[in-house]
Amino acid sequence: MVVSSGGGLVRYDVFTTPTLATEHKMKSALILLTVAFTLMGCDGMSRSQKGALTGAALGSGIGLVAGGSAGQVIGAGLIGGAAGYIVGSIP
Repeated sequence: MVVSSGGGLVRYDVFTTPTLATEHKMKSALILLTVAFTLMGCDGMSRSQKGALTGAALGSGIGLVAGGSAGQVIGAGLIGGAAGYIVGSIP
């Protein structure tokens, strides 16, 4: 991106690669916000719905950590969600 300032041109590189520390801070902030919004959204949910959400999150997380492909991670999330729903609906 080139911006004119007075009589000369000044170059600003908008697409710089973030450092590793900056990337780690961004990921940490994203995880923190995701957890906070998830916990706030669970207030009006039934026990089965909370179980389904927890199971889907755990299934997807385990599939992702295990290094599965996108399809395998989605499948693990679906299976975890179904199992969580069933366990959550047990009185």
